[in-house]
Amino acid sequence: MEFSISYSIENKYENPVTKSFFQILAIPAVYVNQNISELDIKCSLKSTEYFAKNSFGFNVLQYTRQEPIDAFSFHLDVKVKVKHQNPFNFIPWPPQEELQSLSSDAFKLEHFLFLRPTPLTDIPKEAAEGFISFKNEMGVLNFLRELNQKVNGAMQYTVDVTTTKTAALEAFCLEKGVCQDYTHIFISIARQFGIPCRYVSGYMNPGFSHIGTSQTHAWAEAFIPHVGWIGFDPTNNLLVNHHYIKIAHGTDYNDCSPIKGIIQTVGEQKHTHKVTVINQ
Repeated sequence: MEFSISYSIENKYENPVTKSFFQILAIPAVYVNQNISELDIKCSLKSTEYFAKNSFGFNVLQYTRQEPIDAFSFHLDVKVKVKHQNPFNFIPWPPQEELQSLSSDAFKLEHFLFLRPTPLTDIPKEAAEGFISFKNEMGVLNFLRELNQKVNGAMQYTVDVTTTKTAALEAFCLEKGVCQDYTHIFISIARQFGIPCRYVSGYMNPGFSHIGTSQTHAWAEAFIPHVGWIGFDPTNNLLVNHHYIKIAHGTDYNDCSPIKGIIQTVGEQKHTHKVTVINQ
């Protein structure tokens, strides 16, 4: 499948920005299931454009400006080819063997980064166990599918009640939020049961009336022993397939924020992000 994606950022400032540094994480990743066929980038800053790698190895664009500006705009047009993926195309190991793997010291050491809580993925174990139970005989995949469904059912998709700084526990108690909140809750609970889980940012085919496609979307990838990383989208109660275009992954939203920056200014700032995804 081929997708044509347009992504725009518009930042306006009440007073001039005297110095600025921006880092953009919006280019789709290139890996075995996904490849870029066309790429066009436009930025309002008249400065050198730098490609770099973030700490997880994904491409970021960096812009630096020493002269004053009163606005910043960025536009990305990209065509991406995605291989057809059946998320159920594997045979899980017996539940007891999965549990032995999850509990081994070697496994915990290998996946330490995606097992530990972060400030945004902080739901305590007691709350996780009160929300869902992990029966030994059910297997990791079945547990994660049930967790995906339960998070979807417990939350009401609501904009403007949370921010990108809202922790999972707060959204969990509110029972409201957007895709990054659903994802943080899913990740928090999966980690409490010893399942490595990471945050994913990307784009999504809007052709099936999915939720969360007007902006960059968020979902989770969980590691199933002897299988690998499998994507779960609790916002839409789906397993991830070829209708998802991955940008990057990390421990939580902070590792996958589409724009980061350091600016010298005072006063209000207005930000607009827009995404269009067309299935070619």
